[in-house]
Amino acid sequence: MTPSGGRRAGVRGPGGRRRGNRWLCAGVLALVLAGCRAESPAPIRIAVHPWPPFDLLYLAQEQGLFAEAGVPVHLVELSSLADARRAYERGQTDGLACTVVELLGARSVAGRDPQAILVVDTSDGADVVLARPGLGDVAALRGRRVAAEPASSGVYLLARALVAHGLTLADVAPVFIDQTHIAEAFAAGEVDAAVTYPPFAAGLERLGAVPVFSSRALPGEIVDVVALDAALVAERPHHARAIARAFEAARRFAEAHPDEAHATMAAREGIEPREFRAVLGRGIRLVPAHEQARYLAPGGLLELTLPRVDAVMRRIGHLGGPSRVPGAVARLDPGSGPP
Repeated sequence: MTPSGGRRAGVRGPGGRRRGNRWLCAGVLALVLAGCRAESPAPIRIAVHPWPPFDLLYLAQEQGLFAEAGVPVHLVELSSLADARRAYERGQTDGLACTVVELLGARSVAGRDPQAILVVDTSDGADVVLARPGLGDVAALRGRRVAAEPASSGVYLLARALVAHGLTLADVAPVFIDQTHIAEAFAAGEVDAAVTYPPFAAGLERLGAVPVFSSRALPGEIVDVVALDAALVAERPHHARAIARAFEAARRFAEAHPDEAHATMAAREGIEPREFRAVLGRGIRLVPAHEQARYLAPGGLLELTLPRVDAVMRRIGHLGGPSRVPGAVARLDPGSGPP
């Protein structure tokens, strides 16, 4: 009689059952792991450019706060606001950190539908128009070359500054260039003034540029947000909320451990910690968790600000087509979905 099952598949014989069980367990484990990998959500890619408050996103990443909140996030570091917006518009990221001006601009692009899920800060003096010495006010910019990033919060700030002094964009010679090249253009004498913000403003100030206007004159209008594509928000609302929680945890960490946090964030901006601290304290107001509803709730501050911003950008020809203000703010129920 042949040992029909003795060593076949390792079912019988000395050690056969153990070998068979090991292979069976290994197979089951492989299937479980494969299933876990299949079910693991893709990281949420967020385009980020240099702006001190956005460094809290990197602080959240480095402190493991996104993981602690239960959300996979991949921060895509870009050199300028224009690059961040382009990356999102091309579908290379799932969202971006930007001002409400870029939020509306990105919403006007076919196939893109970003929604604000988090208000990071308001610029109350950090966004500035800097000019050559001797050009002491905005009125002196008439006929001058003024640099700004195209279709950006810089153009918005410039337009608002000019209107406040009886001028329009037609009264100056706008030069639309990337923020990373503005200091170079100023040094070469190619522009007489520029719209800028930290950390880029420091380079222009070292070249002798002086402020003639700032976002301090426009309280609540230059608002920075984190925005995600509407389809992603609808599919993963718990992850959108988790990003907001992680950001708040980073803000609190920076508040409790300013020396450590500011050193980490200043290194990203290429400035000294004391400079970083000065920037945050001079014209930037971070928005804590308990104030988010004031901005994001129906009828909140964002819904009041967005139409004004939209109107200005349309008046100067930097926005067209139907209004994309409706739906620009995500409606996240804090009590629903996974924690």
